[in-house]
Amino acid sequence: MNRFIYFFLGILLLINTELFSQDSKCSKPKVNVILSETFHPENRIEVYDHFQNYYTAVTDPENITPGFEYWQTEEDFYIRIQEYIFQTLQEYNPDVEFVSNSTESGEYKFEYFLTLYAIDVVDPETGIPNSKTGYNIGAKLTSSDVCESETRIIKSKMSQDLDLFQAIKNMAGIHIMNIGREIMFHEQKYMTPPRGPRMETEYKSISVSPLVEDRKTDVRMIVYNCKDESVYSKNHGQKIFCPKKTERGENSPTRLFLQNLIDIGDILTLMITRPHGASLTYELKKGVNAGKETFEVLTCGRDKKVLKKIELNINGLEINVKPEKRSIKHGDKTSVDIYFNLVSPDGKKKPVAGKELSLSVKGLVDGSVTPSRRITTDSKGKGTIQYKAGDKDEKITITASYQPVDYPDKVTGSGSVNIIPDNYAWIGTIELEITETYNCDVERQTGEISKTRTMAGDHKRLVADILIGLTDFDLLANGTSAGAKLQYLSGQVTLNMSEDHTINGNEERHECHNDGTGRWEWVSPGSWSTNHETMAGQAYRDINLEETGLNLLITKKSLGDKSAVDDMQQQLAELQSRLQKAINSKDMKAVEQIKGEMQNMMQGDQSDASIPILARFELSMVPRDYPVYTTYERKIYNVCTGDYKENESRSETLEMPILTPFGAQMEGMYTRDENGNDRIDASINDTNRIYKTFGSGICPEATVTVKGSIYLERRKE
Repeated sequence: MNRFIYFFLGILLLINTELFSQDSKCSKPKVNVILSETFHPENRIEVYDHFQNYYTAVTDPENITPGFEYWQTEEDFYIRIQEYIFQTLQEYNPDVEFVSNSTESGEYKFEYFLTLYAIDVVDPETGIPNSKTGYNIGAKLTSSDVCESETRIIKSKMSQDLDLFQAIKNMAGIHIMNIGREIMFHEQKYMTPPRGPRMETEYKSISVSPLVEDRKTDVRMIVYNCKDESVYSKNHGQKIFCPKKTERGENSPTRLFLQNLIDIGDILTLMITRPHGASLTYELKKGVNAGKETFEVLTCGRDKKVLKKIELNINGLEINVKPEKRSIKHGDKTSVDIYFNLVSPDGKKKPVAGKELSLSVKGLVDGSVTPSRRITTDSKGKGTIQYKAGDKDEKITITASYQPVDYPDKVTGSGSVNIIPDNYAWIGTIELEITETYNCDVERQTGEISKTRTMAGDHKRLVADILIGLTDFDLLANGTSAGAKLQYLSGQVTLNMSEDHTINGNEERHECHNDGTGRWEWVSPGSWSTNHETMAGQAYRDINLEETGLNLLITKKSLGDKSAVDDMQQQLAELQSRLQKAINSKDMKAVEQIKGEMQNMMQGDQSDASIPILARFELSMVPRDYPVYTTYERKIYNVCTGDYKENESRSETLEMPILTPFGAQMEGMYTRDENGNDRIDASINDTNRIYKTFGSGICPEATVTVKGSIYLERRKE
């Protein structure tokens, strides 16, 4: 009989070696072997005393189990019993990884206890049964996920024998049958929780906005096991834990989507009951600025947990009010265009059509604005109103606003028209656009088995529209430069900026200590880390004499400047050619006219001339802080423990002085026409590289493009 049992066990051992080997992507099952916490102290002492008193006395010395030949303390006894059970289980189940008294949660737990037990033994000579004290070992095999959100009992059995070690072998090999096979059957029957889980996401839309038609999106989450099978359970369900509230929105289960739900506290638990996964609906609840919404969802497998980042783009709302003329005289008219746009986090704009905007006008005395209360945007997201300046108007400000349906916040935009007197000698505009772009995506080998990836996506755009009025000056008559007093200053300056910096580190593999085998083993892929920071902000200022300083310098371009010399030589060559033709044709009138042009060019003080100039300006403002939305995330994942060594994330709005003084130097011409009217026309279109602290020495330098113009006009009375 015993030979049959051992032969049967041998067959089981051979079958068991193939249980998990065919799934090379799947980890070995891990079973934690522990002595039950419910093991009563009195039973502990009874078992210990009986073993010490009888085992060595009744056992043939040649058959005594190694390590138990001599007397030992109670503590030593149970340590050795634990080791024996652990070794026996490992021997019978080579494809299962056993750990002893581990504090880690999941995957399986083999919990046992010992008691004394009365066993009837029939005397072979008399045939009379006789009761003897033996051992009873009870064990329970349970399964759990690493988050301990669900526990199931797989099997619970007991085994008795006069020999303690035979009782243990019976439990490990016959009564439980085979732990590896039990686990295999259990995981075939129950797909949840999965082994080696991974989570994939699908977005109905990656973007939301405060508009009622864009405010919601669905995110579907599908969990796969190590065999790439979609994981679900009609009875239990694979759980996905989601936050109910986020920085700017709320999550809820998707309507009419087949899934189960647990709704307790601040966590929404979705349970996958069909192969199509689980689905949540995100709804934007506050704010009109562009940004990103980031949160994590969690699912727990048998051997590891998976955190999946959900990242949504929030398209902000923007209203721009742009007068065709920012300054007009009394009695003049100008149109005012109003643009309503969706603005993505990276600054891209999309017009919003068919929305009714509310209007308000401040500063209107005896002028007229049509329409003055409401306007509806066309297919290009634009609406236009007309303004006629009254005799008593000085400055009007037009504000357009939109309140999304059932939403707490609204978007507004303003623009101003200044009414200027007719007593300025010089009137003109300064326009400037400064764009700074910094893009990087560089992966470097930082060690034999480690890499670092540095990524950046920065964008900053400043736009200034300025109107000025100056006292009289005559650059042609006043040498290399002329002084004038700034009498009038108005306009707007806007700034949009965003920064996105990421440093990711990862290892191809990492060496971890296996507590079950006592060996160091390589695990692939290895540990990883990420640092991610973002920043986004907007600034707007009205420009006026009270809060703004403007330094404007216009000078004749030095003849020592090579380009100026080249320009002068080219013009003189053209005049010389014309002069020679006039002489050849004996057109003395033309000869005198051309000589006059040449004299004007050289002397720069004649009534009809043009000279190259440099125009430099600097604009400074009273300091002011603006809201800047920032996010920070830092994670360090330890593949050996299956958990995060560091896991920190936050978002906050800071007040920062992001709009600083700016300026530019432009080149152009000072021109006087035949009627004596002067004009200054200068421009710049330049691109340069600048140094950035983040990613220095790794990433290419940032690019700054400056475009702009200065146009001034002087009318001769």
